[in-house]
Amino acid sequence: MQNLGSIYNSKEQYDSANYYWSEALNHIATSNYKNTYLHTAILNNLGTLKLALESYDSAIFLLRESLRIQESKEAVQPALHKTTLFNLAESYHWAGSYALADSIYTNLIQDLLDDIVHDFTYLSDNEKLAFYKNQLEFIESYKSFALSISGLIPLQDSAVPYINKETPGRLFDLQLTTKAIILNASKRMKNNILQSGDTTLIKIYNLWEERKNRLAQGLVDGKMPAKDLNNLKVKIEENEKWLAENSRSFRSGFQFEKVSWRQIQKSLKPKEAAVEIIRLVDGLLYGALIITPETTQQPVMSLVMSTKSKRLDKQFYKNYYNSITLQAEDTLSYKTYWQPIIDSIRSHMPKHKMPQRIYLSNDGIYNQLNLNTLRNPRNGKFVLEETDLVVVTNTKDILNPRTNSNRKGNQQAALFGRPQYSTDEDVAGKFTDLPGTGKEVELLSEALAMAKWQTQLFVAQDATEKNLKNLDEPTVLHLASHGFFTW
Repeated sequence: MQNLGSIYNSKEQYDSANYYWSEALNHIATSNYKNTYLHTAILNNLGTLKLALESYDSAIFLLRESLRIQESKEAVQPALHKTTLFNLAESYHWAGSYALADSIYTNLIQDLLDDIVHDFTYLSDNEKLAFYKNQLEFIESYKSFALSISGLIPLQDSAVPYINKETPGRLFDLQLTTKAIILNASKRMKNNILQSGDTTLIKIYNLWEERKNRLAQGLVDGKMPAKDLNNLKVKIEENEKWLAENSRSFRSGFQFEKVSWRQIQKSLKPKEAAVEIIRLVDGLLYGALIITPETTQQPVMSLVMSTKSKRLDKQFYKNYYNSITLQAEDTLSYKTYWQPIIDSIRSHMPKHKMPQRIYLSNDGIYNQLNLNTLRNPRNGKFVLEETDLVVVTNTKDILNPRTNSNRKGNQQAALFGRPQYSTDEDVAGKFTDLPGTGKEVELLSEALAMAKWQTQLFVAQDATEKNLKNLDEPTVLHLASHGFFTW
């Protein structure tokens, strides 16, 4: 009956799905399946169906009952628990109970962040990407809901709307953590450990991995006693502590440090700002989450909005792209993509002055824009001339002292140009030679030398992958070459 209900639901024959799932619940009430995983799954499925049919009261009743049973167990099944929380939050949302929806969403997002911090380190790079994609619906839905309780746009049908002033901070922290998922490269670090030749390190790492496997299986099947689960968690934490203390690779590749916007705010110097761009409502809106040294309560959230006829990631972007391609003057992109953000930043700077430096972490269409090249139509200046705009993959990066310093004592540049591509002529011949890139890096080297920089020049057969990987963190790395991606 559970499977029949699922089939009918997938075929959008909702009456039949409702019938079989309801019948399944009637049978479960007087059987050995009562309060089992199957029971909670069917309650969730039927509640989700009621949500889709806009029967919110029924959906809330069924989903709450599913949660009650799940949370009465020694350990919850993570995937089902998150799905039920999500469906309940959405039910409250569309029923107009914003405060209750916010409470459930808070639990859901906290569960998600806890999973990332405590369990995400065990996954391979491909598994991390799959994990992120599986959670994407939860994340995107929460972002849309957060917009409705932010107070920035009147989206609630109420004379006294529910507003949560902590929403910008929550969104900032969520953005910090979810972006770090993709950037955390554990596969390479695992290989480093296993190839280190340190038998003790390898032994403890393998023991840690085996215990993590057992814990994951125990949480999935729900058969491991709570005492054994807790003992296993303690042993895993002991392994992790030892590995973190004795292996740099483990610390950098496997430990996942949770960072909040407050830590970033404290690291900012006077006249600096940090901005996390966040994509909202399928790209119709973008939010700029802004913090400065003066931020005390919550980040400022500024909206960049599409118009009725032009979308930010379509028509407005096409105008930007065409202006570059045709080398035409672009009088629209600064006003569209940057003006709302810089105005908000300046309004929270001392005396509303232009910040000297802005750390910007992009999202969505902003990854395809070079904001530094946008020209302010009011004064004719480029963004590059108005402020030092530093693009980072994650504003968490500025906690690294090397990122947040001028490094005047270490002005070193590594320049690569006109590479040979391959020692195999058949491979190398597939790429067009770029003699201009050789001249490019030579001129750059001369200009930098005149400015008293130390330069390393790699051209032709010297412009190799090996030489690139052997660099010792130059201040500037310049690659003049073809570029391509493999998927």
